[in-house]
Parts: sequence; C-alpha cells; structure tokens
Amino acid sequence: MKSFKIFVVTLLFAGAILQACKPYHNVTARYNAYFLANERMQEIEKKMFLKRTEDYNKVLDVHPFIDTNTMKQHDADIKYCLEKAAIIYHKHEESNWMDDAYYVIAKSRFYARNYEQAVVGLKFVNTQSEDDNLRHKSLIFLIRTFLRVKQDRNALTVINYLRQQELSKENLREFLIMRAHYYRTKLNYKRALRYLAQAVKLMPRGERKGRIHFIVGQMYQRFGKFQEAYTNYRSVLRNNPPYELAFYARLKMTQVSDVQDDKDVRKARRYFRRLLRDVKNKEYHDKIYYEMALFELRQDSTNRAVAMLKKSIDESAGNKVQKAYSYLKLGEVHYRPLEKYELAKKYYDSAMVSLPKNVENYRLISRRARILGDFVKYLNTVRLEDSLQRMAKMDTLKLAAYLDKSLKAQKEKEYDEEQRLKKIAEERAKRNRGGNTSTLKELQTNVWYFYNPQLVTQGQIKFDQKWQNRPLEDNWRRRNKDPEEPDSLFKTVDKKGPSKEEVVAKRVKEAKAELYKIIPFTKEALKASHKRLEDGFYELGKIYNLHLGEDKKAVGAFEELLKRYPTTQYEPEVLYFLYLINQNLKNKSRRTYYKDQVLRKFPNSVYASMIKNPNWIKEAKKHEKEVKDAYKKAYEAYEALRYEESQQIMDGILKKFPQNLIQDRFALLQVLIISRTKSREAREEALQQFLKDYPGSKLKKFANELLKKSKAMQ
Repeated sequence: MKSFKIFVVTLLFAGAILQACKPYHNVTARYNAYFLANERMQEIEKKMFLKRTEDYNKVLDVHPFIDTNTMKQHDADIKYCLEKAAIIYHKHEESNWMDDAYYVIAKSRFYARNYEQAVVGLKFVNTQSEDDNLRHKSLIFLIRTFLRVKQDRNALTVINYLRQQELSKENLREFLIMRAHYYRTKLNYKRALRYLAQAVKLMPRGERKGRIHFIVGQMYQRFGKFQEAYTNYRSVLRNNPPYELAFYARLKMTQVSDVQDDKDVRKARRYFRRLLRDVKNKEYHDKIYYEMALFELRQDSTNRAVAMLKKSIDESAGNKVQKAYSYLKLGEVHYRPLEKYELAKKYYDSAMVSLPKNVENYRLISRRARILGDFVKYLNTVRLEDSLQRMAKMDTLKLAAYLDKSLKAQKEKEYDEEQRLKKIAEERAKRNRGGNTSTLKELQTNVWYFYNPQLVTQGQIKFDQKWQNRPLEDNWRRRNKDPEEPDSLFKTVDKKGPSKEEVVAKRVKEAKAELYKIIPFTKEALKASHKRLEDGFYELGKIYNLHLGEDKKAVGAFEELLKRYPTTQYEPEVLYFLYLINQNLKNKSRRTYYKDQVLRKFPNSVYASMIKNPNWIKEAKKHEKEVKDAYKKAYEAYEALRYEESQQIMDGILKKFPQNLIQDRFALLQVLIISRTKSREAREEALQQFLKDYPGSKLKKFANELLKKSKAMQ
C-alpha cells in the first residue's frame, strides 16, 4: 500500500514537471529561436526590396523580381534563419511555435532557391497549423512560390481556395496584392488594377504604399484614364518615397496632366525644362527627354518628339536600357505614323542591342525588327538591280561620266558627315577631360564599338591582315627595326594629311571599280539580276501587304512585277493577292478583273478554289490526313511498279476530294505514271501541262529537270 502511494505521488510530480515545461518551451521558442530567425528574415526581405532594380519604362512588377545573384548575397543570413528556426524543431517540439518555425524555414528555402522544399514546408504549415492566420499567410506565400517556378495553374488553385476564406485585414491586403501580382505576370492589367486599387486602401503609409500607388497610376495611364492616374501619382509623393520614385512620379504627373489648350502645353514644357536645369537630375536627363517625347506625341507633335528622343539618346551615356527604349520609340514613330521604314529598321536594330528580353511584347518587337530587316534588304535589292540594269545599257563613256558625277557627290557627302562626327567626338573628349569618350564609330552607330562582338572581330581580322601577329613591343608597326635608331615617338613629323579632294577622288576610284564588278554586262549576269529583281518585287509586295499594312504600295509592287515579268512563276499567287487587296480597298472593278484572271488562267489552282469557296482551306484541312494517307499508299504502289493500283487509289481519293491541299503532288505522280507507261511525247506533254497548271508549286523545279532530261534524250 505504501509503495502504491509513492507511485501515485511520483506520477503527480512528473505531471507537474511536464506542465511546468510547456510554458518554458513556449517562452524559449518564441523569444529566443523564433524571434531571432523572424527578425533576420524581415531584415533580409527589407534589404532585397531596397536593392530592387526598377524599369520605369514599363508597368512595374507588383512584387519586384529578385534575381539569383541578389539572393546569393544573403546566403549567410538565410543559413542563420534556418539554424535558429531548426532549434525549435530539435529542442522545443512541445511548444506552440512549431508551425511558425516551419513558415520561416519555408521562406528561407525560397530565398535559398530551393523552391521544392519551400513548397513542401508551406503546404505542411497549411495542413498542420491550427492558427488560421498563419495558414492563410503560408498559402499567400505559396502563390508567390508557384509563380516563381512558373506553376501558374497551381497558383490559381490556391487563389481560388483563399477567395472562399475569411481573412484578417493584413492577410486580405497581402492576398489582394498577390492576386494583382498573378494577373500582372499574365499581362492582365485590368484585373491587376482592380485588386491593387482595393489593396492600397488597406496599406499603412510608407514607401511600399507609394510604390503601389505608382503602379496603379501606370495602369490607369495605360487605359487612358489620366485623371485617376494623376491622383495616384500624386499619392506617391505623400508616402515619403525615395528620390528616384518621387522623380518618376512627378514626371508621370506632367505626362498625364490635363492639357486643354496651348497655355497648358507651354506650362508642361516649362516644367520639363525646369527638371533639366535641376542639378540633382543630371543623371536622369535621358529619361526626362524621353518623357518629353511621349508628351509631344500625345500632342501630335511628331517632329518635336523625334528631336527629344534623339536628345535622350545623346544623354544616355551609361544607361543602355534607356537608350534602347529611346531607339525603340524612334523606330515605332518612323514605322507609324512617319512610314519611313528604312530609318525605322535602323532604330529597331539599335534598340535590339540592349533592349531587355523581359520587356513586354519583346517577341513582337523582335519580329518587327526582323520584318523591317527583310523589307530593307528587298527594297535595296530592287533599287540596286534596277539601277545596275540601267547602267548596263549605257554607252561606255556615258557610264563612266555618270559614275564619276554621282559617286563624287555621294563621297563628298560621306566625307562631310565623317568630319562633323569627328568634331563632335573631339568636343566630347575635351568636355570629359580624358574620361570615357565617344569614338567616331560610336557616333555613327550609337553603339559602343566594344559592345559589338561583330565589329571587334572584324577589327581583329583587319589588324592581322595588315600587321600579322606582332609581339607587344616598341616599334611594333615595323617589320625590320634598327635597335640603335631612336624611338619614333621622340621624332616630330610635320606631315599634313590628305585633302578632301584627294580623299574623295580615291574613294570614287575604289567605288567605281567595285561597281564595274557587279554591273550585269553579260547575258548570264543579266539573267541573274532579273531573277533577283523579280524575287525582290514579289517579296516587297508580300511584306507591304501582310506586315506593313500598305495595301496601295503592295498593289504597286505586284503590278510592277507582272508588268516587267509577265511569265513570272509567282503569277497565280500575285493575282490572288491583288484580288484580295482590291477587295479590301473596295475597288470592285479591279477585284473582278483579278478574279477573272485567276479563274481563266489557273482554274485548277488552289487560288481558284479559294476564290470560289472562301472556306476552302478550312474544309480541306478536315480531310487532310485522309488525303495524305491515300497519297502515301499511291506513291508506295508506284514505287513497287504497281502503276494501275496507284492510279486507282488516286482516282478514288480525287473523286471523293477533288480539291485538296496537295493537288500538285497527285498531278506530278500521275505524270510519273505516264512517263513509265506511255510514250516520250505523252510524258513531255504531261510535264508541260503540270508546269502550266501549277506554276507556283514547290515541285516545279523537279518537273523542269524531268522535262529537260526528257528532251535531251531525243
């Protein structure tokens, strides 16, 4: 009995000890390990936020993107957070702070770029924690993690779940911001704006709120709601923003200000000039000029805008990204409304050198740059070949006189421009007093020489060709050096450079010699020139029509092609293009003319089928697989010398689908069967008929070769 009492007392004593341990573990876990880990985590996030790099030329990211290098800089602090939070797991498992520790660990995994473990940790908190606020907080961060690893569907699933939950004020604010972040990554600015406009009302004053106001202003400006944009830009200034954010907010306020008359325009221009005079804004001159250009475009002052953009480029000494945006805007302006495509191409090329690849519509910008490149290439081809053909017809003496006169004017102009740029380079060198100066090449291209690998390589090749491989030593320019001769650096050579007339004369002579090499004097050269000219007109017409929206210029290019080359291989396609373009231009008579031309000259072509039935391609694609399978069987039977079977397969499928996407293949296969089963005359007649019926077919070259071989066998 006595031993039993001792046992009971022991149990009660142990229970009391355990009861006393619970508060101990809670206090120690919270105010030691968790407190230190959480405080360090907040410091990490604050430092990352302050180190962010913003691109104010686009709508800012709701959550600034943190690049890997920035995260790596905080690896030591992240490790510290993990170690402190892990203490709770190892030593205070009985405490109520286990789930909070897991939340800090999960965030640490995120910033350590271990996203899979971060997802596991955040999901664990959601499933194991009894604290709804912490669960919701972990799910909000889980959305961010999913977006980081491009798991957008998973992010949307979490968003839809949280929409049904009752959130605290703080979590509601962060959830709205995260939803806006999701839609910003999708470029759905309308929905992103809706959630940010709600979130900003729940935010305390400070830099973060000011930044969100700025993004809201950008989105309103994007939708043309300038009054709402102005209100939000002004709200940025009320939240104690850093100088850069305040500067851009003021710039944007001027951009969206209510301009009703010339007085308001002059007022805005004066404000821009005042910003330029402020010494604190010296490093922002390129951006100020850029915003001035956007303001002028809003006033339809295109010439002023172009001038401002050029000044922006001149001022962008070290800001390659801003220079890229200025070039891009110049390209856009010369594309539309100026329609100066050759200049637009040059500006787009310059923009692509430094334009960030994460800029919105980068693929479309890159595509337009490529299209303009093709356009200028074919435009120059047409101009060059047309000019060369005219020169080839000229009398020898007249040609020489013509070249001397035209080349002299051109080379004098080039020389004068070089001297102008050289003078600018020298003036800049004086201003910089030995600092980084612009070279003549840089001024000509507005891209620094050593940023262009192609130019560097060309320079190395030219150097090696002229000087060969020389060691780094004195007098390296000379092949045979007299060691006893004083260094040439100590000699004074008073030699005047060549005069303008001498330089121009030399260049004219060189250019003239090069031109004589490419003028098509022989029949073969003239034939090749005509082919390039024919292709050039065809490609120009397509680019004008399909990419530049210049229907009238497309008509001009296509009609010139048909006029100069009435038997062109492109005739059926060009006639169809002209039919569609005149339909778009509502020119009924010309549309009817080209329609009749297609139906009369090429009744069996795809183009005739599309004129008769505009839905022909759509309908033909429904049966494309069946038709191609039948062709494959027919061709296999032909190769196995089963010609009758091959013909039967073709007859069956062509009876079922007489108009299909591979009519030319069936037609040529029939020609091949005829060539194996009938006379040479029948074969040649079939080949000639194929070339007449399918002049635009990719099989035309093969058919021509067969016809030549057949005739050679006579």
